[in-house]
Amino acid sequence: MRAIIQMAHALNLCTIAEGAEDEATRACLQQLECDEVQGYLIAKPMVEDQAATFIREYRDGWRG
Repeated sequence: MRAIIQMAHALNLCTIAEGAEDEATRACLQQLECDEVQGYLIAKPMVEDQAATFIREYRDGWRG
């Protein structure tokens, strides 16, 4: 993970890790300076209307 995140940052790309299901994973990704996370820790799968509401309410989201 470290190598991928560092390579992405060297290319001025934002990193998004999927599969963050617990706080330990989120903390590890944050320590590695991952920019964004997605997964069950953040939100469960949802239908389109719910997703739009979620995005509006949390558009600033977690930043590593």
